[in-house]
Amino acid sequence: VDTELDLQIVDALLEHKAPGAPRP
Repeated sequence: VDTELDLQIVDALLEHKAPGAPRP
């Protein structure tokens, strides 16, 4: 499992869910 790819997917999902939302 590629961790970097996983992070990119999660990041994309978070952005799609709440665009412009503050990140931790």
